[in-house]
Amino acid sequence: MKWYPWVRGTIHPHRADIIMRGLAEAKLSDFKTVRALYINNQGNLWWSWHHQDFLELGEKLKIVLSSTSRASKHFKIFDKYSVTAFKEAELIKNKDLTRLSNREIIKLYDQLFFAAYPVNIILAVDIDAFDTLLEDFLHEKIFGELVRHCSLPEAEKIYRILTATTYRTYVNRQEVKIMERALKKDYSDRAVQRLWDEFWWTNLGWENMQPHSLNYFKNLIRQRSQEKGLAQKITFLKSLTRRNQQTRSVYFKKLNLSPRLRHWLDILDRYVYYHDLRKELQCRTLYAFHLLMSEVAKRLEARPEDLQWLWHHEIKALLNGQKIDYSEIKRRKNWVAAITRPLHLTFYSGVAAKNIKKRELPIRKESKTELKGLGVTAGLVRGRVKVCVGVIEALRKIKKGDILVTNMTTPDYVPIMKKAAAIITVQGGITCHAAIIARELRIPCIVGMKIATQILKDGDLVEVDAEKGIIKIIK
Repeated sequence: MKWYPWVRGTIHPHRADIIMRGLAEAKLSDFKTVRALYINNQGNLWWSWHHQDFLELGEKLKIVLSSTSRASKHFKIFDKYSVTAFKEAELIKNKDLTRLSNREIIKLYDQLFFAAYPVNIILAVDIDAFDTLLEDFLHEKIFGELVRHCSLPEAEKIYRILTATTYRTYVNRQEVKIMERALKKDYSDRAVQRLWDEFWWTNLGWENMQPHSLNYFKNLIRQRSQEKGLAQKITFLKSLTRRNQQTRSVYFKKLNLSPRLRHWLDILDRYVYYHDLRKELQCRTLYAFHLLMSEVAKRLEARPEDLQWLWHHEIKALLNGQKIDYSEIKRRKNWVAAITRPLHLTFYSGVAAKNIKKRELPIRKESKTELKGLGVTAGLVRGRVKVCVGVIEALRKIKKGDILVTNMTTPDYVPIMKKAAAIITVQGGITCHAAIIARELRIPCIVGMKIATQILKDGDLVEVDAEKGIIKIIK
């Protein structure tokens, strides 16, 4: 296998640019040799990391994360670059772009790229490598010690308990703050504004650039105020991570577990946090780029839905007087691709992009009646499968009680996840977005089921055993 491919909904070139161009221009020593493949065909996106590059990065991560001091330095790099990216994205969000010259808009494009690409690359590549390559490594480290202290079935149970997150995710915090205002029936503009200031971005994603409105939160508070037992729900959500931490402490004392095991659990907790940070950083920086592109569209009397098919350098060229090539945009709406190599980025469109797909990612047909992944919650349910390439398709297809099957989830998936009887993802591990949110929502969830979208079809009746990580196709 040459590539690690993941299929999802459309990511337009204007949004993919920060990762693809960032990798090609990267001066970050651990990431400058990682190659990536981007192919979009109408509603389908194939995002791939080069297999060998990924393996080499995974081996480096094992060494870095095995040392407490090295791991600490590793994470400090994440924190350092994220501060710069957040600051620049917020600056653009709050700026009156209409008052700026074309040259100043171009300058903002460049400032945002150089401020945001390092952390976007680091978190994208590092976290995907962690989820893809280090899950088995960490399972061996943690589970290997547990089986020396207890029986195999008990070790499996304790493993799930110990790996439950001790970090309160943005979903948890948003739910609590909405319910707290609902409990007080506080619909004031001031209360809603404070909520919006913190969580306006949680509806955004690679496919969607429409943030929450103030009215969205106001209406949600009113709806939740009609619910019973809000005080108990708030207490449960606020105490969830604390209880997880206390349960860990009980097992460490009961089984006399080693400090080394605590180190690996700390690493897991950090990656849960950085998963959340990655989501927010991607949403905020992509939205800042979207604002810049939308301003360019107004000036040129063009549609943003057309300009989003252009790469950043092409948008900047328009501001310097170049004409919009609508025939090229039409080709890209059908097929568009890009491949990164160290210090090199190659673009393709139309038939050329289609041929890249045939050459680099040939179709492989498989047939199975039972699939295995990583169960991250408990629960045994039956339901009808709905395979969703992206969030737009999921919003249209998922009804209450369906089995959501998708490549991965993002912040804008959360309302959809709440409807699902179970969640199945192709990508991810125990620290991924789907795993974390499913635990908080207490929905059966299996992640890392590599070929789920290739085998499962809409309407399949399946039995999902989230505890064992198994799906059986009934008919």
